[in-house]
Amino acid sequence: MDFKTLATGLGFTEGPTALEDGTLWVTSIDHGVLYHLDPSGETIEVIEIGGRPNGLTVDDAGVLYITQAGDDTTTAGIQRVEGGQVSHIATGLDQPNDLCFGPDGRLYFTDPRKVPNILDRTSAPAGRLYACDRDGGKMDLVHEGILFPNGLAFGPGGDILYVAETATPHRIFQASMDSGQLGEPAALAVLDAGVPDGIAVDDTGNLWVAAVRGTSVQVFDADGQLVRKLDCGEGSRPTNLCFGLHQKLLYVTDAGRGGVLTFDVDVRGVALYG
Repeated sequence: MDFKTLATGLGFTEGPTALEDGTLWVTSIDHGVLYHLDPSGETIEVIEIGGRPNGLTVDDAGVLYITQAGDDTTTAGIQRVEGGQVSHIATGLDQPNDLCFGPDGRLYFTDPRKVPNILDRTSAPAGRLYACDRDGGKMDLVHEGILFPNGLAFGPGGDILYVAETATPHRIFQASMDSGQLGEPAALAVLDAGVPDGIAVDDTGNLWVAAVRGTSVQVFDADGQLVRKLDCGEGSRPTNLCFGLHQKLLYVTDAGRGGVLTFDVDVRGVALYG
């Protein structure tokens, strides 16, 4: 399956988020901004965020939420962009990575903490998974222990949460979700090659995983079996992915070439919460 290059020149891209109008938001970690792209890939808006913005999601009102990894000038935490204004709704975190809304209306996000070497499990402190209200209130630690938790996504029905463990051996975990209570995560799959980063789920329940350092997107069924592999090309660094909202289209942020790729696929993404 061949890809198309939607956009380039955007830096270390992450957090693709498709909107109802067919446009796409992405973060740029090294540029410290959000890019708003039209369906042709042209930039129609740039919002200065500062720091190292990573994961991105949007609620039903069009408000954007960002996991801000922080730097010497910007505090790590969860940021919100509403009406072009950027504010922090949560701080006191290490280096938040990715986020999504859950079936209970709360915002779930990973905080992998600072890891000297993600290939060495002995150097990785226990990562954390949090949930908070969309105004940042009532922040709960819902799990601690996955080493460098990264991308996360809910499955169809919202009763399973998937989380990528970027540290060796590069696994995908799944945990049951019942009335806002998370069960104990269990390993579901190990990547064929590369390191798991962002996750998306299609409407058949398959998991689509951006394999950073692996130049591919890997697709696993609900039993953890590898069923497809999409080649993103030499020099690519797939970091995250999302489905278009009204078409069978997969967006992949390619940090290696500073842009966004698209694949025409035969499924749609599972409906997201917001």
